[in-house]
Amino acid sequence: FRERKDEEARLLREHNSQMEKRYEENIQEMKKSSAEKDALNAEHRRRESEIIKTNEAKSAAERKAASERLDRLNSDYNKNLEQKQRDLLDSKENANKEKLEILNKSDKEKMELQTKHLEHLNEQQHKFLQQQQEAQANFEKETSSLRADAVRREQILKEEKIRAEEHFQRQMSEQVELSKEERLQMQNTHQEFIESKDAAIDTLRKETETRIDDLHEINRAQQARDLATLKQIEHERMEREKKMHDQLMEIHQKNQADRADLHEQMLEEKEKSHAMLFLAMKQRQDDTHQYQQILSAIPRAISSEQQTSKLMSLKIKLQETSSQTNEAILNFEMVIRNIRLKSAQNATKMENGANDLNECCKSLHRAVTDSINQLDSCSAVKAATRAEWRSLLIQLQSKTTPFTRTATKIMLQAKRKAVTPQMITDLTEQFDTIKDAIFDLPSMHEESVMGIIESRQGTITQNHQDRFNLMGLNSGTSRLSLQAPVDPN
Repeated sequence: FRERKDEEARLLREHNSQMEKRYEENIQEMKKSSAEKDALNAEHRRRESEIIKTNEAKSAAERKAASERLDRLNSDYNKNLEQKQRDLLDSKENANKEKLEILNKSDKEKMELQTKHLEHLNEQQHKFLQQQQEAQANFEKETSSLRADAVRREQILKEEKIRAEEHFQRQMSEQVELSKEERLQMQNTHQEFIESKDAAIDTLRKETETRIDDLHEINRAQQARDLATLKQIEHERMEREKKMHDQLMEIHQKNQADRADLHEQMLEEKEKSHAMLFLAMKQRQDDTHQYQQILSAIPRAISSEQQTSKLMSLKIKLQETSSQTNEAILNFEMVIRNIRLKSAQNATKMENGANDLNECCKSLHRAVTDSINQLDSCSAVKAATRAEWRSLLIQLQSKTTPFTRTATKIMLQAKRKAVTPQMITDLTEQFDTIKDAIFDLPSMHEESVMGIIESRQGTITQNHQDRFNLMGLNSGTSRLSLQAPVDPN
């Protein structure tokens, strides 16, 4: 019995030494992983601080660039507006002056116009005669080509006839043993071939003559039509001369009335230009007010962008704290499973693990509470987004409070060495719901500051272009462009 007891004690000591060794290895691995995580957390904090600094510098630079850009656009728009108004008035005055000059020179221009019309008719007649000559030359060329083609085809038929005759004679001389009937049949066949070639030659000649006659008939009809067209052109020229003379007399009578109407139109255009100038100045004041609204909206947009980044960094911090808590739970569970004997060293390990677990749980609860407190400072974020985050964080806080109490209870039970597996199971279940709630926090993608500025600036620029187009249409001139000055001539 004593030997058996000694053997059991020896086996138990070996088992305890192995467990101690394994525990030490686990401790070393935990220290190593903890050091790596500390390094990663430090790197993350460093990057986060760099990102915050970069974002602040970028936001300041964007605000300055946006302000300069808006000022430059406003200045360019004012210059363009003044230039367009001056060009508009100058173009109207020049147009009116040109109309007066045209009226003063109307008689001379009408005479020149009559001369141009007559020259045009003479040129048209000359071109028509040239076309007639070209048509006659084409007719001659076509008939000669047709005759040459007929001669060529007739020559081909004659050559075929000659070759057939030579072939027949050669065949008759070679076939000396043929009977009289066979020779007679060959002669008949040859005679039929010769007759078919002669008939083809006659048919070709008749077709050629027929086509030439048709071409002559078409040419005579075309010449008759051309003669009628020439007579029509001559008649039209005479009618136009008479009509132009009547128009000259009528225009001369209307010159005085046109000058009076033009003077009245000039006065009306001046009044309309002054009214459009006043409207443009009023609209320029409205545009300046819109630019000021954009500039005043830039700080809030920058704050919204920075505070959105702040909320996302809070979410990352909660996730990191959750990971640390998860690691503490796993380590404590490992300590509980590896301890089989009640000794002072094992009790110390259990208490240390429970203390670490309790600290991680409290850190998680503090992080949730701190996130709720910092949410009030993010006033530039959309109200709906802040309300959603507040609701989710309050729900998360309601879960971390009993979770912290459970961890404290486990720490007290660890001091009494009365920790049960059910406590670990309850703690793990509570932590799973907390972890899911943390990862369910929504992500946000706020519109960038430059995007907002470019969007509103594009809208204002389009309004400017529409206004210029409206001014051009109302004044009776062509559309003016916002991009470059327009030549009034």
